[in-house]
Amino acid sequence: MSSTVSTKDHNGGIAGLTLAQALRRHEVPCTVFERDESAEVNPAFGRDEVRGVPWINGATRKVEQSVPKSKRLRLRRDGIRRALMEGLDIKWGKRLDKIVKVEDGVRAEFTDGSNVFGDALVGADGSTSIVRKFLAPTTHELHCLPINAVGCALTMSEEQVNYFKHHVDPLYFMGTHPETDTFIFWSLLDTPTTPGEPYRAQVYFSWVASDADEELLKQPLLDVFKQKGRLFFPRMRDMVEALPEDTVITKVNLVDWPSVEWDNWDGICTLIGDAAHCMVIYRGKGVNHAIVDACQLSDTIKLAADGRMSISDAVRAYEKQMRPRAKEAVGTSRQAGHDGHCYATVDKGGSFALLGEKPV
Repeated sequence: MSSTVSTKDHNGGIAGLTLAQALRRHEVPCTVFERDESAEVNPAFGRDEVRGVPWINGATRKVEQSVPKSKRLRLRRDGIRRALMEGLDIKWGKRLDKIVKVEDGVRAEFTDGSNVFGDALVGADGSTSIVRKFLAPTTHELHCLPINAVGCALTMSEEQVNYFKHHVDPLYFMGTHPETDTFIFWSLLDTPTTPGEPYRAQVYFSWVASDADEELLKQPLLDVFKQKGRLFFPRMRDMVEALPEDTVITKVNLVDWPSVEWDNWDGICTLIGDAAHCMVIYRGKGVNHAIVDACQLSDTIKLAADGRMSISDAVRAYEKQMRPRAKEAVGTSRQAGHDGHCYATVDKGGSFALLGEKPV
C-alpha cells in the first residue's frame, strides 16, 4: 500500500506532516508533495502551559472575560515543522495541477509535467485546496463572512512587551471596543535571542462590513489600520500611530467552508485540515482539528495496511468520525466571529462561541 499527501495548509503544513509521520510510525509508505521550495517558515513563539485567553475592553484594556483555563500549546512552527519532517519522503516545489481516478488508485499530476500514482491521496493543501476542487466540483467555494480585517507584524521593545505582560497577558489577548465594536487580537510571535533586540508581535483589527467600507478601503491600508487602532487603549494607540510608512498591512479575508462534504471517489481520496474544514480564526481551533484529523486517519489507514479493512473503508471510517466534529467547529467559529464584534453580547452574555472551551 502507498499513499500521497498533497500539502500545504495555512497551519504551516502541520496536518499533512503529522499524518505522514503517523503513517511512517505505522510503517505505511507515504510521499509528501509540498508546494513550497524549502522548509523555511515564519517562526512563532512557543510555550506549553495551562492558561486562558483574556478578552478585554478595547478602550480601557481591562480584562473582562477569559476563555476557561486549559492546556494550550503555542507551536514554534519552524521547530515543529523540522521535527515533523524528519525521516519523511518529501518532494519540494511540487504544485498540484489535477488528480485523476485510475484503475486501483489515483494519479496526481503536477504543473512541472510529472505525475505520481498512489493507492490513496489525501489533500492537506489548505483553505483553497486544489484537491477539494476535484472532490467537490460544485460546492468547493469558500464562504466569505461579512467582516473586514487588517493585520500586520510589528516590532516591540522589551518595555512594551512587559507592559502587556504585567497588565494584560504575556502572550496574547483579544478584545472588543465598546463604542465601535471593532475586534482586536494581539499575539507575541517571537522573542529576541540577544538582549536589546526587539520582539516581534502581530496585531489584527476586524469589524462588521458596511457600505462605508467601499470608500474606507480605497485608502492605503496603513491609514485604515491606524484609523481602526487609534480608538483603542493608549498603549495600543501609540504603537499603531508610530508604525513607519513602510509597514506592510495585510487585508485578511475571513472565509470558511461549512459544507465539510465531498465525493471521496469510492474511498481513495479525502481531505484533512483546512482543506476539509476551513474555519475563521476567532476560536483558534483550526490546528487542533487538523492534528486530530491526521491521527484519526492514520489509525484507520493502519487497519487497512494490516488487512483488517479496505482502504476505502478506512477513508470512510475517518470521514464518519471527522465530519460531525468539524462541522460543529466551523459553525461555532463563525458564531464567535459575529459575537466578537458586539461588545454587549460578550460583556453581558459571555458568548460561549467566543469564550467557551470544549475539548477537540
